[in-house]
Amino acid sequence: MLIISILAVIGWSLIWSKVLVQEADGWFSSCPNCWGDWMAHLTYTSSFAFAHNWPLQLPVFVGHKFTYPFVIDLISAGLVKLGLNLPTSLVWPGLILSLVLTYLIYLLAKTLTGNRLAAIFTTLLFLFNNGWVKDTRWLNFITSQIIPQRGQLLGLSLSIIVYLLLWRKKIVPAGIVAGLLPLMHAHSYLVTMMIGGWYGWKFILPALVLGLPQIAYVYGFSGGKGFIHWDMGWLKVWWQLGPIIPVLIWGLFKAPKKLKRFFWPFWLVFLIGNFFRFQPYDWDNTKLFLHWYLIASIGAGLALSKRPLIGLAILLILIFPGVRAVAKIYQETNKYQFFNNQQLAAAEKARQILPAKAVVITASNHNHWLAALTGRQIVMGYPGWLWSYGIDYSQRQNDIDKIYQGNFGETYGADYLVIGPDERQQWPNLNEAYFKANFPLVLETGEYQVFKLK
Repeated sequence: MLIISILAVIGWSLIWSKVLVQEADGWFSSCPNCWGDWMAHLTYTSSFAFAHNWPLQLPVFVGHKFTYPFVIDLISAGLVKLGLNLPTSLVWPGLILSLVLTYLIYLLAKTLTGNRLAAIFTTLLFLFNNGWVKDTRWLNFITSQIIPQRGQLLGLSLSIIVYLLLWRKKIVPAGIVAGLLPLMHAHSYLVTMMIGGWYGWKFILPALVLGLPQIAYVYGFSGGKGFIHWDMGWLKVWWQLGPIIPVLIWGLFKAPKKLKRFFWPFWLVFLIGNFFRFQPYDWDNTKLFLHWYLIASIGAGLALSKRPLIGLAILLILIFPGVRAVAKIYQETNKYQFFNNQQLAAAEKARQILPAKAVVITASNHNHWLAALTGRQIVMGYPGWLWSYGIDYSQRQNDIDKIYQGNFGETYGADYLVIGPDERQQWPNLNEAYFKANFPLVLETGEYQVFKLK
């Protein structure tokens, strides 16, 4: 086990060393999905670290409740307050929690099966999952969720603790742990409630008593729309998993009776996820399927371990696409620039000049430097995020379009307005002369300007 533990530390360290790197020309990442998701996490972390986000507001839509599980970003903000820079404050918790998660996956499989080899096979099957076709929707968990969607590290880790407690018949403690999940990872709370519900009120009551106040405070009365819908789109995807599907089914039916009884609720979650979606973006159902796949991997790992040499050969074939997907991060197959030096310099000045509680109008691209690097509240951020949160942003978008043409109406309490390459790209007819003639310029760095509106 010592050798395996050392290999895990080395492997995760190599991966995380490429996730967000400060280079001579700015910040870069080799993680394909981090360029999208981590912009939100940087924004939320910065809002706590630099902009005193309390009472909680959604940093990318002024005046709206913070309808996102924020605990992992609050942790990173605390590290910034302790003196770490932004990249390190995101990377270090990710590395530590990845190691914790890996151990918990192994521990769950070892506890359920009593078989160390099955636990190792399970861990590899789970972490190196991937589809077998180009442009598959079944993406590797490390590259699509564990690293990019930071809350998954806390959510899945606590969920595994819940499953361990349920297996050991410690129902009330399992419900208590589940009740901690809503502010960490909403989908994990949903899945643990589905699973724990089979164990009755001893689980449900503490999980609801602790969980509902969090849901009411953060998600309740948010006006979200389009969340639960009938959707059978995932039924068309499973063939993309190739040979792993028959191995997962084989593992279920070859499992001992006690394991089968424990497994069936997770297969029910799999079934439900194939007919209903629980967020506007249907791909987010993978956050439910991930729990099913973990448990299904335990059955498959146990079945493969019965014939170690043949099982190992099959395992290596099954995980090859996932290993290749993860290796691309370390190999820097693709490299994405987060921010250039001009943007970093502009953000440094903005943090010094703009009040912490300032409200700013900007372009709505997902990687806007001001929101991500200063945490200042912006009137409207990336529409894709807002849509996935169930927010209707159409009227606000129209109002901002008019403002950048010099036609002021509703400003949503904005104190400042940014003009830079992002704004010039989003509004080719931007009336820059109007702002220069009518509003004081409080910040200028290269192509980036900030005007005071009040």
